[in-house]
Amino acid sequence: MGSGAVALLLAAAIYMALVVIRPAYQVLGLEAVATSEAAPATDWEVEFERDLKLVAYRLDPEVVAPGENAALRLYWQSRAQEEADFLVDVQAQDRFGNVWFSDVSWMTLGAPEKLRDVATAYLARRSLSVPPSVPVGRSLLAISVRRATGSDPLRTRGSAGEMVGRAAVRSLPIARAAMVDRPEGTHASPERFGPGILLLGHTLPAERLRAGEALEVTLYWRATQALDQDFSVFVHLLDERGNLVAQRDSQPNAGQYPTSTWMPGTVVRDQYTVPLPRDLSPGSYSVLVGMYEWPSLQRLRVETGGVASGDSVRVGKVVVGP
Repeated sequence: MGSGAVALLLAAAIYMALVVIRPAYQVLGLEAVATSEAAPATDWEVEFERDLKLVAYRLDPEVVAPGENAALRLYWQSRAQEEADFLVDVQAQDRFGNVWFSDVSWMTLGAPEKLRDVATAYLARRSLSVPPSVPVGRSLLAISVRRATGSDPLRTRGSAGEMVGRAAVRSLPIARAAMVDRPEGTHASPERFGPGILLLGHTLPAERLRAGEALEVTLYWRATQALDQDFSVFVHLLDERGNLVAQRDSQPNAGQYPTSTWMPGTVVRDQYTVPLPRDLSPGSYSVLVGMYEWPSLQRLRVETGGVASGDSVRVGKVVVGP
């Protein structure tokens, strides 16, 4: 058998596998919805060549904890001129590049006259399961699309129409979040840390302690913009001479809610326990709070009312008795 005949048979086998026999992937249950329904979702406009457009997505909850599930909604519009079948591959990988979720499904699009209706979007629902072993931090959510008759993913188009890749990618916050609607019973702290973190308030349940006991501090933060770094928080106890006598350093929520996963506008409750030395002398001590980068240890600058005020905030004092 000649090489031409072999190539022809191979092409026929691929066609049979992809089109006639079709791999046994599940089929996305698409719902035709008005494009206005996608408005409350997060914009994510990505065109896959001239065939398909991802217009928005919604993740509920917005921050997912390891071991939990989230409802993923993808809103699509078609640019195809005829009925078309696509394979949609949804993958999630952690910050170390390990894939922890993969879902490949058929997306069967219907009559051409419906596909070209710009007022109609197709809603695809998926359940995103996060294994307990996934590390907290920003994972990546990647979506690629293939034609039923093709083997390579469709290329994505940039805002100027240029081809930029073969997948739509965005960050996916994984954290054990400690969120509240608003801080209650707090002292006002209108301080801004670094590029976009506000300290809304704090609580100090006990202002009189004894040596060997623990100081409990709760901080209430809010990000004003998306953050791409994981900052650490320090809570320091200083004596009247400014000497450091006790401290607790950690990423927020005991390292389980990194700042890179904070959603803008969300209030974050962040608790710290600072053990006091057993031989701590009686007296008055100041409680200071700040943030810094790791591993440089560079502290974030603090502004109060738009005016630079150092690199830490005094949130109160405690009296240590005999």
